[in-house]
Amino acid sequence: MIIMADSGLYSYTNFRMVIDAGADALFRVGANVGLPVLEWLPDGSYLSYIADSAEKAKNSHRLRHGLVKITDLPGIYVRAVDYEITDPGRRQGDHNPGPNITDPEEIPAVELAAAYHERWEAELVFDELKVHQRGPAMILR
Repeated sequence: MIIMADSGLYSYTNFRMVIDAGADALFRVGANVGLPVLEWLPDGSYLSYIADSAEKAKNSHRLRHGLVKITDLPGIYVRAVDYEITDPGRRQGDHNPGPNITDPEEIPAVELAAAYHERWEAELVFDELKVHQRGPAMILR
């Protein structure tokens, strides 16, 4: 199972919770998360690391001065997939889903990007049904 979430739902705690429950996680993350490039992978994605936010904050001085590496802190190895949305009418820019599926052989970057896009399409359909087409008193489950 893979759980996909938008950047508004990303937190280290939520990401960790999904993984600890036994699912794979594909969360879009904002640029403020700062995914360092640890290794470029053959499909154009790269191996990165998301550190526990509390530990990262506690060690910010040591990180800035090179006294500790990000991977020395408790955290999760992730694979960053950068891609750009070019559809007219959509918000443009780079998007960076960070999945914990780090092996490009298991699922290539292009498939991860497509899966994330498909999730958005399904969400738009649910929104249309629940908000715009159901009528005033109809309950949709």
